[in-house]
Amino acid sequence: MSQPLIFSAMAVAILFIGACGGPETGSAMDPDSKGESEPIAVDALIEEAQAAHQIARQKQHGWTATVKLIDSARELLAAGDEPRARQVATRALETAHASVAQAENEALKWNARVPR
Repeated sequence: MSQPLIFSAMAVAILFIGACGGPETGSAMDPDSKGESEPIAVDALIEEAQAAHQIARQKQHGWTATVKLIDSARELLAAGDEPRARQVATRALETAHASVAQAENEALKWNARVPR
């Protein structure tokens, strides 16, 4: 492959990665949101994470890490450390959503792994 072609491919890859990466600005979960709406309250984030975790548990894919994060967020909120509680609650919500996604992925793919 010629060097200009390699350089062009790398430039396109870097631009693509830059355009796709990073959190959305104005997201409800973004505590530094500059959007028009107010960020979601920490206790609401915790409850949303708990609800998503329950969905994952119903699908037999609840992660213990999610429970630990939810408990930690509740403790931090009770201690008055709202910024850190928001950060941990957001992580709990992301973890809960990941466990639900894993459950759905496994439900779709398990049949292909079963020997016949």
